[in-house]
Amino acid sequence: MKQMKKVLCAALALLIDSFVAKADTPDYREGMDFTDVQPALDCLITQVAQALTAQKPGFLIEFRQNYISPNMRKYGNMFRVSDCPNSALRNRIGIAAPMLCGILDTSLRALRDEPGFWWMTYRAAWKQNVKSALLPGVIFGAAMSAVFFSLYFTDLHTMSDSAIIFSIIGILLFISMILLVLVQIPLMQLTFFQMVRNALMVFIRLTGKTLLASLLIAVYYILATGFFPSSLLPLMILNTWFPVLLSLMLLYKDLDAIFQIESRKSAQ
Repeated sequence: MKQMKKVLCAALALLIDSFVAKADTPDYREGMDFTDVQPALDCLITQVAQALTAQKPGFLIEFRQNYISPNMRKYGNMFRVSDCPNSALRNRIGIAAPMLCGILDTSLRALRDEPGFWWMTYRAAWKQNVKSALLPGVIFGAAMSAVFFSLYFTDLHTMSDSAIIFSIIGILLFISMILLVLVQIPLMQLTFFQMVRNALMVFIRLTGKTLLASLLIAVYYILATGFFPSSLLPLMILNTWFPVLLSLMLLYKDLDAIFQIESRKSAQ
């Protein structure tokens, strides 16, 4: 408890607006640990964050708008807009910044393994997975075409409420199977029927999360279709990667525990 009080006192000491070097800031002299404010601040906040999370994993450390960047994720886990009461514009801009930083951080992590060789990595992945993806692509593509064809010629006004609910559940189940099968292709060399069996087992184990991930994908395409052609530009930018990214972010931790993705990668 005594150690926890010391940690909390150190955390409370950081409740100031910013650390900057000013004209009257003393020059470096013997006895100082750092020659500049920035590395000193990095060391201070890192030690505070480590001490807090060591005492209680998942401890919430908040940063306001001025502190947000992808690099700040190692210091905190909750980001918000700086104080701006009744400022609609400032709130919108402030909310967008953390989201953009999240996308940037995700992209940078994807490029970090082989910086500067993204296209070469993508081509290698394409060649590696194209044969394994042919059969699932044909089967799921044909099934998806049949689903869309039937929906296009179905008058929803003539369907009962129970029929609509069962149709929605069926579509979510179908999307879940596609997602869980296709995610195995880059990870393992399995037959189509082995991937389907794995997908069924994963779905039974992660029913709630898988349905939620499928719902994200379904809502994305419903909105894109409903607002077409206004949604054409966002579709050109976000395409299919954005809803898949959101879904995999929701499922990845559990998929890693099941398929040992990180362990396989480290072994390679």
